[in-house]
Amino acid sequence: MSYTNRRRDVLRGIGLLGAGAALYSGRGSAAPAYSLYSGAGSIVRKLDVADPVCDAVLCKDKDVWVEWAATAEGTVRDLAVTDTGGTLASIDSSGWLILWDTWDGSEVARYQPSGAVSGLAISYGEGHFYCSFGDGSLVKLSSSDGSVAWSMSFSESITSLDYAARGDNVYINAGSFFASIDASTNSENWRNTSGYGLGNGIEAQEDDDLVMVIDTEEIYLNKGGGSYTYQSRVRSLDAVDGSQVWMTELVQNSNAIAYSLALDSGDDDVYVGLGNGDLYQLEEDTGEISSNFPTTQDGAVLSLTKDYNTAMYAGMDSSVANSLIEFDSDSGTTTYTSDGHSADINALVMGVPAPEPATATATPTATPTEPATATATPTLSTGSATLFMGLFGLLGVVGAQYKNRLALVVLGLSMLALAVRFVFHSGGNVFVFGIVLTTILTVLGLVVRINGRN
Repeated sequence: MSYTNRRRDVLRGIGLLGAGAALYSGRGSAAPAYSLYSGAGSIVRKLDVADPVCDAVLCKDKDVWVEWAATAEGTVRDLAVTDTGGTLASIDSSGWLILWDTWDGSEVARYQPSGAVSGLAISYGEGHFYCSFGDGSLVKLSSSDGSVAWSMSFSESITSLDYAARGDNVYINAGSFFASIDASTNSENWRNTSGYGLGNGIEAQEDDDLVMVIDTEEIYLNKGGGSYTYQSRVRSLDAVDGSQVWMTELVQNSNAIAYSLALDSGDDDVYVGLGNGDLYQLEEDTGEISSNFPTTQDGAVLSLTKDYNTAMYAGMDSSVANSLIEFDSDSGTTTYTSDGHSADINALVMGVPAPEPATATATPTATPTEPATATATPTLSTGSATLFMGLFGLLGVVGAQYKNRLALVVLGLSMLALAVRFVFHSGGNVFVFGIVLTTILTVLGLVVRINGRN
């Protein structure tokens, strides 16, 4: 099974977890609430987490409450939330993929691509959900309408998967092998066959081209008597070719199945939760176990998710009275336990606050207004303009019979008439006609004047 936060890296990359990061900033003011989605049995719950009282050192009086709860068809196996925080997807033991509105928990849509009832996992990326089923099928579904983009089959059940936007790849853990799938072409990039059969987590570290996986080897101590123990391992694989970068063996005992895996990209740490209650922190680069770990919880650590400050959340099994636990990711110290949330929390995912539904606003009715009356621009009609300039031209002819000075005055007045016509023209053709007519009449006046002298 996969019990990890699927959208952590992408949400952090686009700055959508700012509210979570402010929870322990010690700024002396209340931090805004953020959402923590919890899969408990057949119940999908939205838990709001807030710190209403903060001082210069620490936020106190943490308040966690169930904002809504919805019922799935079967045991919830995995959860994924979209980039915007508006849609939560759950996948359950009945094979149903159900989409929920994160604002009020109402069901948006549901799909049942396969009837398998085990080995279910889900991841979200680039507008699609990637689902694995107990029959070995891997399906890419549109997050908008549930249509199948592609599907492929494997010989073993895929117990966990993760999508990485960098490279557009889906990484799968089938226990005995790990593989990288091209999300566009559904072709296999590489396969690593060094697994031991029980693989419960895989997380892609996009910043460093690494893939973290956990797997557990079942070791029989007495085959005749059926006694056995478990040896859990954490591996770092190269995301490009699948080669192993390092491997760290954890504790070996009868309950040491590795159930949960989470990454802290900010501090380059890897967290692993076991069935015996042990919680580990490892260095991402080397696989070395941190000095303050492991810490031991009461019950199996079924799920993990990380806030991008110092808070880590663990979902425990139903043997724990308060099965949602918050602890400091640096020291491993428990900082909060839920009250009365006793259930198997198989999946945890952190998301941005759900967007509030838009409220329809009535459009105000426009008051009818009287149409504006256009102000007439003073113009001269075509006939008036022609007559006006023609009269000045005739004056030029008459004036030319007496004095040259008068002819020049008339010529100047004719040009003034052209200027007036230019300002108040009603058409380009009239303007050209006025120029030609005035020029002809003026020239004719000068000719008459010259002939008069002769």
